[in-house]
Amino acid sequence: MNIFQVYYDAGRTGLMISLAVLPIDKLKKLCRENCLDCSDSYRKYQDSRELAEFMVYRVKCMSERGYAFR
Repeated sequence: MNIFQVYYDAGRTGLMISLAVLPIDKLKKLCRENCLDCSDSYRKYQDSRELAEFMVYRVKCMSERGYAFR
């Protein structure tokens, strides 16, 4: 799953819905594959909903990076 494409197509809510159905180990794998958190703090999450919210926040931040300079 390309989480950035899902965010661009469906927005924050669509991404949250897509991530909510995944188990915690799949979410952690997506974090690692997409380099959402270089400090590996995502590993502390044990609840898939909390991790999904963190991932949506990180995708939003990474997607909007640099808009101030446009």
